[in-house]
Amino acid sequence: MYTPEFFADPHPAYAQLREQAPVQRLRNPNGLEYWLVTRYDEARAAFADGRLSKDPRRAWDALRAAGVVTGEPGDATFDLHTTDPPEHTRLRALVGRAFTARRVAELRERTQQIADDLLDAVAERQTADLIEDYAYPLSLTVIAELLGVPSIDHGRFRTWTVAAMRPPFVTDAPMSREEGRRLLREYVVELVARKRAQSRSGDPDDVLTALLA
Repeated sequence: MYTPEFFADPHPAYAQLREQAPVQRLRNPNGLEYWLVTRYDEARAAFADGRLSKDPRRAWDALRAAGVVTGEPGDATFDLHTTDPPEHTRLRALVGRAFTARRVAELRERTQQIADDLLDAVAERQTADLIEDYAYPLSLTVIAELLGVPSIDHGRFRTWTVAAMRPPFVTDAPMSREEGRRLLREYVVELVARKRAQSRSGDPDDVLTALLA
């Protein structure tokens, strides 16, 4: 793991792990020790085990030493991905109410349209990169539209999101993860303020407006 050979083609290593060691203890280049779970049944068991936590405050010192988090736990923000019940239960209930049956149905139709358009564009070229030309723009566009991010901002939204999610041991990227997180946070705060000022009656068109309602 973490070798040039692995990053060039990780699939043989993952296949070996699934076959021989579906739960494997690893250490990343910054010294963070963690458990990698590569098989479906074991992953489901881990998600359902109340002894395991998603809250980074439970391992703050180790995460901070590896550069995954900074500062003190009291200064950090937490969301659905980084909370345990009962806080996670409260947040999930709020988000669940924003996903109405109509919005989910419309999302399916729009996702199909985006996928078709991307495939049409790929078909016009002799070669294409599956991630760069299809998978990433598909997921990014769907998420951005779901949140109500204007299309003119999709490029910046992608740049900041990629930087914010980049592993801390990657040091030669054009934008640091700290800068990406700062710019993304500032943009979302501004976007929420704009949507609050433009609050309108009826069923909101995007999830952020629905959450505000």
